[in-house]
Amino acid sequence: MAEENTAGGSDEITANSAEAGTGTTQGTDAEGKTLATGGEGTPEADGKKADDAGAEGTQEAEAGKKADTDASDGAPEKYEEFAFGEDFVPNAEQVEVFTGLAKELELTQVQAQKLVDFRIAEEKAQAEAKWDEWTKGQDELVAATKTDKEIGGENLEKNLAHVGAFIKKFGTSEFVDLLDTTGAGNHVEIIRVLARAGALLAEDGITSGAAAHPPASQADILYGSPPTTK
Repeated sequence: MAEENTAGGSDEITANSAEAGTGTTQGTDAEGKTLATGGEGTPEADGKKADDAGAEGTQEAEAGKKADTDASDGAPEKYEEFAFGEDFVPNAEQVEVFTGLAKELELTQVQAQKLVDFRIAEEKAQAEAKWDEWTKGQDELVAATKTDKEIGGENLEKNLAHVGAFIKKFGTSEFVDLLDTTGAGNHVEIIRVLARAGALLAEDGITSGAAAHPPASQADILYGSPPTTK
């Protein structure tokens, strides 16, 4: 019956996004950041955890107020606006379909509101279950990265610094958002590739952007390089 924002952030992340290439973290505003983008793991997809769509107690209070006007049996000539609670955006088309069905079943205002309350509570429970599953998966990815023999352990800070350097030089804001909103920035294989690429930036001739020159041949060393043609 509703379109609800089910993804959310985690209050457990406290480190700020690392300055690319430094490997250091500071501050306390890295909510929604994965390891690859300077956070501590749990990304923030959109908004807070499982918005309190039900706004428990709100619907009951509204229904109680409407009970006085619901003295007669059967459906009213026109239903009053149903109470959905805060942070819950109803789907207008589904509300219209439900209203028609309630009218057909001759539900009173209170009876119809009880069904609305039931549906909101059901969607809230589903949203929280999905969020719990999401965060559990992200925690497992973070643990795997931190214990990886190549990337994690005492090498983690250095490798995350390489990741930051690579993202700073070649990444876009859209790429960073992709890492965070999908949780890919916590995956050990993503971090492994980015860390290896970032490590290459420290090698001579890559960070400067200088073109590589082929080694001189034995003839060039003995007789000099041939003149270039324009």
